[in-house]
Amino acid sequence: SLGRDGVKFIITQSAVQLIFADDLTRIKNLIEWKDETIALQTIVSFVEPTEELVRLAEEKKLKILTLDQLREIGRNNPVEVVPPKSTDTALIMYTSGSTGAPKGCILSHRSFIVAIFGILSSINLTSVPKDEAIPRVLNYMPLAHVFGCGTIVALSLLGGEAGFWQGKVEKLIDDFRDFRPTVLAMVPRLLNKLYDKVRLELRKKGVIGRVLFRLAIRGKLALIRRGNFSRNTIWDKIIFEKIRQS
Repeated sequence: SLGRDGVKFIITQSAVQLIFADDLTRIKNLIEWKDETIALQTIVSFVEPTEELVRLAEEKKLKILTLDQLREIGRNNPVEVVPPKSTDTALIMYTSGSTGAPKGCILSHRSFIVAIFGILSSINLTSVPKDEAIPRVLNYMPLAHVFGCGTIVALSLLGGEAGFWQGKVEKLIDDFRDFRPTVLAMVPRLLNKLYDKVRLELRKKGVIGRVLFRLAIRGKLALIRRGNFSRNTIWDKIIFEKIRQS
């Protein structure tokens, strides 16, 4: 979502020294940008780099490591854990740069933790009882978005599972059906698409079906406002479970 120029700008401005890349084209781009991204020293590749890319990287005084090599280095060189201070920088979250170059927002560990617990508190999920299934989040938002990133970290904190959409809006319903998430990181545009799908199905149900649906919405909202997030209500059984399965 940031585009080639945006990514190059971010790497340069933030003085990134190590970066992860998931395909050979991106690795080649990073090598070609080395003269502008002076601080970059190491590329960690999720795929096996070609000999040509390794040679080009060496010419630019860049090191390419595979993920397995990085893990091995970590195993052979253990270091003491250095806990961060709450005021230390946790991450720099960049905008998409829709009005010029991307702008970086520096988030401290304190700020990011507050954001994470804000997400968890808003969905009544600050802990997971032992007798309940672990939460599963389908992340539609990119990790280069504080909501998407925060959701993944928040669910990881609880030992949850994260799934990532296929990258195509028209396949989102398939993603929902396959992954069966209990939590969704969404934006209004996506909610509108789901709402339109439900309304389309409602038109086929007739007057009684539409009346029942409105009653279910009111009843469910009333329960949620009272702090009841149960998925085992009468409305879930007769209305919402069918929607989830569809």
